[in-house]
Amino acid sequence: MMTRERGLLQQALDALESLFTMKVDADRAKKCGDAVVAIRACLAQPEPEPLTDLQLSEIAVSDEFLLYCSQDEFNEIARAIERAHGIAASPEQPK
Repeated sequence: MMTRERGLLQQALDALESLFTMKVDADRAKKCGDAVVAIRACLAQPEPEPLTDLQLSEIAVSDEFLLYCSQDEFNEIARAIERAHGIAASPEQPK
């Protein structure tokens, strides 16, 4: 699944690359080329994956969160944080 940000970056990359088919001055060509390189580097980064239920359980136990809430409550909070940061849950994980 493509995040909104990645979609926008892809759109910008496509637009910048289309400039290379037109005649442009050297300064503009360099700026566009630099932008293409930067966007490609950003798009090459893997998208963050949501934590597994096992990873969440290990975190909750090791950091003693279960003294303050149940595992289900901890998982709900963690999933909300993931969503807020654009980390989409996979189909087998609750949203």
